[in-house]
Amino acid sequence: MAVLSLLHPASMPLAAASGSFTFLYQVGYQAAGMMIVLGALGGLWLIVAALGRVLRLSQPDHPPVTRPLAASPSPAPAPVDSGLDPRLIAAISAAIHVTLKSRFQLVSIQPEQTHTPAWSQEGRREIYQSHRVR
Repeated sequence: MAVLSLLHPASMPLAAASGSFTFLYQVGYQAAGMMIVLGALGGLWLIVAALGRVLRLSQPDHPPVTRPLAASPSPAPAPVDSGLDPRLIAAISAAIHVTLKSRFQLVSIQPEQTHTPAWSQEGRREIYQSHRVR
């Protein structure tokens, strides 16, 4: 009962706005709030864990169907002279490999035919919007 009196003294109404709270009262108030938040988070964790277990048990035990890889890789197409630097082609190929995490075949790389100043226009628009008009 002593802890309850520290958290909410009976002599003080709920809407009191006086600054005479003791340090121990403030610590108790903060501790109660933290316990409520941690309890709610713990409850959510238990709900999610239970839901995961229910969904795992409701799944059939069949392994996922995978397509077998070909015994021999298909022959690579003859390299086409695209006029691009071979290091650029290697960098693009590496980026695709890291992103897809699977086998792929790079068919063509076509540089942008027309220069569109969209990014520079957007930058100018942001700069102009950030200034006040006089």
